[in-house]
Amino acid sequence: RMRGIQQHATGSGLSCLPGALQQTRSCVLADSAWDAACTETCAADTIWADWGECSATCDEGIESRSAKSVPDPSCPSAQQRTCSSSVPCPVDCIAGAWSEFGDCFNSATGIRAFSYVNTENDQRVYTLSSSALSIFAKLEEQSDFTLEAGNARPLFYRYDRTGLGKNKNTRLNFDWPNQLLIDPDTKETWPLTKALVSDRLLYQFQLQLDLLNAGPAIPIGTLRRYNVQDEGTVKSYEFKVLKETLLSTPLGDIPTYEIIRSNDAPGRQTRLFLAPDLEFMLIRFEQTDADGEGFSLMLEEAFLEEVAVTAEQTAAP
Repeated sequence: RMRGIQQHATGSGLSCLPGALQQTRSCVLADSAWDAACTETCAADTIWADWGECSATCDEGIESRSAKSVPDPSCPSAQQRTCSSSVPCPVDCIAGAWSEFGDCFNSATGIRAFSYVNTENDQRVYTLSSSALSIFAKLEEQSDFTLEAGNARPLFYRYDRTGLGKNKNTRLNFDWPNQLLIDPDTKETWPLTKALVSDRLLYQFQLQLDLLNAGPAIPIGTLRRYNVQDEGTVKSYEFKVLKETLLSTPLGDIPTYEIIRSNDAPGRQTRLFLAPDLEFMLIRFEQTDADGEGFSLMLEEAFLEEVAVTAEQTAAP
């Protein structure tokens, strides 16, 4: 480019040198085409060195070369162009957004037992007990009851939970002659207002017994309702036979009925899996709360009168 003289030197002033009135710079090639500022003479008569190495070892980069000689000082003395490699650049893994946490289940080892004794007046008293032990908590539950006309009638209920959250201990005596529910620890009493009532463990046995008496084929959609005594409150538990499910267990595949509590508390889900070929034995129990916490119990081994139960076994009538 050029510029003129605004003021010529006078007296002993310095004159403008030719280099102060003219500038040149290199122009960059784009896709092997000369920049518009480059002349045809520069393109035809410039002698170039070989192209240098590509600035990138993968994907695209820039390579350059220098002019060995140029026909005019205004011609560019260097060129650049894009270069590419057949090797793709490594791509770092970028993880996506987190999903929501799944349900929290506490792994535990549990035992459920059913036994009976004969009292002095020759009345048979049954005991259903359930216990679970994990690294976080210990839970024990027990129901003593009698059977009257196909109904399990509770006599005593015990619940003990330690190690997870707030410890809880419950003892309840069912005084049927006086129609009273008694807490033997606090001596608090409540009236027994329902003739047919279960405790918080016994309803599972009553459901098993009812299905056994109605089975072995249970219509899908069958409903069963139970009154459950929870200290001074009687709660209604409603269960619905949802579908038949082949359940994979440590004993093998066991056909079950999947049963849900259809009037559960908001956000809570309770599911029971009962096996019709094993006297509707409870094979799996699941309960999940609204906050995603819960627990799941799966049968690992079972014994009927000290004989190991297998998946192929069909219960005797």
